[in-house]
Amino acid sequence: MSKAIQCEAIEPLLSGFLDDELSQSESQRVALHLKRCEKCSALLAELETVHTDLKETLHEQSGHTAAEIEQLDKLLNDKPSKWLGTTAWLLVILGALVVGGYAIWELGLALWQDTSQPVWLRASIAALYLGFAGLFVMVLRQRIKSLKTDKYRKVKL
Repeated sequence: MSKAIQCEAIEPLLSGFLDDELSQSESQRVALHLKRCEKCSALLAELETVHTDLKETLHEQSGHTAAEIEQLDKLLNDKPSKWLGTTAWLLVILGALVVGGYAIWELGLALWQDTSQPVWLRASIAALYLGFAGLFVMVLRQRIKSLKTDKYRKVKL
């Protein structure tokens, strides 16, 4: 494989390498390439400089001191705030599910019992409802399972 082709394959991975977002095998591949390629090493150094400059610029523009940020962090992450926030979100979600479920149930029941509509239309609506319910359960199950391994869960913005 020529060096130009290797560089083309490595360059898109440099940002992920810098942010430590690559898999172990990708990171090793990039690290090995960087040892042999001055062009890609220079590009990584440039990306690091831009990354550092951007962090400094954002920090300067925020105008907040480290103490203010720490105080805000403590305020947002104390136990009563977390508990109240979690409880409030659960109540909102539960209320939306109950109200939405009731509305869907009533609409579906009205359409199913309306004998003026053809049977194929009523059966199609029932299939649509079941399909949406299945998709909802699938996504909910995936999200619950992914919470255990979500590497961005503790990221602070």
